[in-house]
This record gives sequence, structure tokens and C-alpha cells, in this order.
Amino acid sequence: MKIKMPKLKKDQRWLDPIRGLEYHDEGGYFYNEKPVPHRMTEVISNSNYFSRVRNGDFGEDKQVNLLISLDQGNTAHKCMNEFVRGRSFSPYSEVSNENYGELINRLVRHWIWDEWEAIGSEYMLLDVRRKIAGTCDLILRHKQDHSRIAIADLKTKKHKENKDGIPIIQKTNHKTQLGGYINLLNQIYPELSTEDAFIIFASPTTIEIKTYDYIDCLEEYEAARSLYFQNQEDF
Repeated sequence: MKIKMPKLKKDQRWLDPIRGLEYHDEGGYFYNEKPVPHRMTEVISNSNYFSRVRNGDFGEDKQVNLLISLDQGNTAHKCMNEFVRGRSFSPYSEVSNENYGELINRLVRHWIWDEWEAIGSEYMLLDVRRKIAGTCDLILRHKQDHSRIAIADLKTKKHKENKDGIPIIQKTNHKTQLGGYINLLNQIYPELSTEDAFIIFASPTTIEIKTYDYIDCLEEYEAARSLYFQNQEDF
């Protein structure tokens, strides 16, 4: 079974959403009003570490730090979504009222937006056959070469400095996540050539872009997906 998407028009800017695919905070993803059993975050992760931190299993300090990081990340993602759609946005958290203006201003003024434009933002994807759904931060198109399509994800970080006082970012590996989004996008829009993949690491004092080889990303995802379903069968 495949999802039939409307054919892309030559002058079309934004990708059409998948009809019938919805997300609800309480119940997760639904397709044509039926639950989608597997989330991308579950497929690519073999650890419940963050859930345990959120629940306080490793102490209150770690729990508080995680909640602050989530608040910063959620606010930055919301602002980025509004920014790429040409809408107004506020750097203040809707939960804590914390001002994340330094990070967000640095993010929206970055050079990447001079080279790439969004064709999908907070875009929900679906693997119908395997019943996996996930939401991609950004699907981008190169402004000078519209045949170049990229999957991009935003990761927010706290301010850190090296011994010389220069802002640094501890970059983490996200091949599997990017590979999952590329895999699902290829199923939905096989006519798109998605061969660019990168993570936007953002802190209040610096922005760094980490690029990935899309084939490495796909291979990592396919391995993680196989392991996930193997573990499901064993369970």
C-alpha cells in the first residue's frame, strides 16, 4: 500500500501534507483515524534514558536541567517554524515565559537561510507498510538549484566555552534520525532527490551546521529499524 500524493507543480513552494495523518499529544499519530503503532523516536532509540530523567529517576537536578532544555528547544522550534513561514514569532516561552531571544535571533539571522528555503516545516511523514510516523523539523530546497532537497533538524544547546573563552557546541550524532526522515520522504515523494542532510546546532552564543552523507544516514536507519522490529518480535 502506498500513499498517493498530489503531483508536484513546477511553481509549487510548499509540499502538500499527507491527508488523514494527524498528531494528538495524548494519543500520538493517527492515519485515517486509526492509531499509527510506531513513532520514529521509538524506532531510532534503544534507550529509555530521557524518559527516566524526565520522571526523576536520576535525581531532581538532572530532571530540572532536562525540563529547561526542553523548554528552550520547544520555543526555538516554534519560532523557527513561524520564521520559515514568514510569520511573526515571540522568543518567550509559552510555559515558563523565559526569553530565548539570543538563541533565536542568532538562528533566524544565520547564513543558511540565504542558501536554502523551506518547502516543509514540522512536516509529518508516514511509512504506511511498516506503520511508522514521525515529524521532520525542516525539508529544504536549495534556492539556486531546486533539484537539491535537504532534510534538516534543529538541536538546541546550552552556552559552553572552551578554555580560551570561545563559544563551543558539543555536537552529537543524528545519522539515524535523519536517515529515517529521508526514508519516509522518499516513500511519499519519490520524485524528490533528497541527498543533503544536516543538523543545525544552536546555542545562545553560536550556531554550527553538521552535514551528513545521506547514504550513511539511510544505512544507519535501516539497521536501527530492523533491530527495533526484531526486539518487538522477541518481546
